[in-house]
Amino acid sequence: AEYDENGNFSRIVKTEPSAPDRITRRIVRNLDAAEFTGDLVVPYMNIVHDRVALEIFRGCTRGCRFCQAGFIYRPIRERKPKTLIDYADRQLGCTGYDEISLFSLSSGDYSEIHAMVPEILERYTKNRVSVSLPSLRIDSFLKDDLEKMQSVRKGGLTFAPEAGTQRLRDVINKGVCEEDLLRAVGDAFESGWQGVKLYFMIGLPTETDEDILGIAELARKVSRLFYQMPKDKRGKGLRCTVSASTFVPKPFTPFQWEPQISTEEVLRRQALLRSALKGIRGVEFNCHFSETSRLEACFARGDRRLAKVIIGAYKRGARFDSWDERFKKEAWEEAFAENGLTVEQLGNRRIGIDEPLAWQHMDSVVGMDYLRREYLRSREGIVTGDCRLNCNGCFGDRCGTLCDMHKPDSVWEIRKHAVGSEHAQNEDSRKNIEGEELSE
Repeated sequence: AEYDENGNFSRIVKTEPSAPDRITRRIVRNLDAAEFTGDLVVPYMNIVHDRVALEIFRGCTRGCRFCQAGFIYRPIRERKPKTLIDYADRQLGCTGYDEISLFSLSSGDYSEIHAMVPEILERYTKNRVSVSLPSLRIDSFLKDDLEKMQSVRKGGLTFAPEAGTQRLRDVINKGVCEEDLLRAVGDAFESGWQGVKLYFMIGLPTETDEDILGIAELARKVSRLFYQMPKDKRGKGLRCTVSASTFVPKPFTPFQWEPQISTEEVLRRQALLRSALKGIRGVEFNCHFSETSRLEACFARGDRRLAKVIIGAYKRGARFDSWDERFKKEAWEEAFAENGLTVEQLGNRRIGIDEPLAWQHMDSVVGMDYLRREYLRSREGIVTGDCRLNCNGCFGDRCGTLCDMHKPDSVWEIRKHAVGSEHAQNEDSRKNIEGEELSE
């Protein structure tokens, strides 16, 4: 690689002439036919993921502008319910697990979810096997599914509004509103759930103190909603956890050009939110360690020079640094300095939209022109619609019928009209140009 006079990435130089100019990712074209892992090994100790995990589909249609996985795992490909149930039968039989996790980037968007959850519960409830949906979007959450799921075991529900105000949710293209959250949480409370986790991010592009305080106001409304319900219709006490991570700009997203805010500013905003949440009944707050988030931004947007930084930190005793109590700040700072780099240069710098990128020689399928367009739309707070309603052209002409939503017999075509009418009620008053032609 070559770098300019300021030490910023300039271009890739091939050391092997026969190497391709661009590295294109491989895509499993038929996910339903792809093999699952073999029989699971059950360890002699408690582990975090002690359940049968079923990847129900791959990809995401939503286009949240901060989410790397939502872009690099496109296009949408689903597994059939029979394939999933057959695998669940096999794994429950060989492991003895009592929980099935239906996971994906947005499990509520699986086209067969409202038929599959009841079928799984009917099949396994007699054995006290529960179903969890770890990746639920607020606007894909249905009360009927919730009531069926809690018939076996009630744990906690997790929702991710990501931002405290509608303005900022539009900037990041979250595509949900406050009414969606309060409806979903209210349905959960009425069904007997008491534990709710709300995920937010601090330091999102264009964020202000008003957006931070909006998080606390949203938590206050959730608390009020719970305690205003009759006691015979709700649980004994609310357990609402507000969790705030720090925004990390990621490659292959519309926000890859954005800087991460400084550590000092992260700490100030965390303190502001902690103070605003204080005293809200049933609400507790936790946040990510700012120093590890700082390194994440460097590793996300850094280049091959970071290999020597990692080795240097390791030689200085850095081990298990994702654990706050094991983090060695001095080791990392010395390793960066030894290689002529700074955290600010890699993580806190705004990259010019036309600058060369250290990862630009890798083709993630989603076009760079599309990401630039999404970045510019974010600056105006313009929402890009869900691909289920209208194809936004993120693949140009390379996708063909690979995306499951574009297949003639797709269930998505049936759901599209129902989803479209539902969203229209919420979107009429908001800035949205879903029908815009996107050409590569």
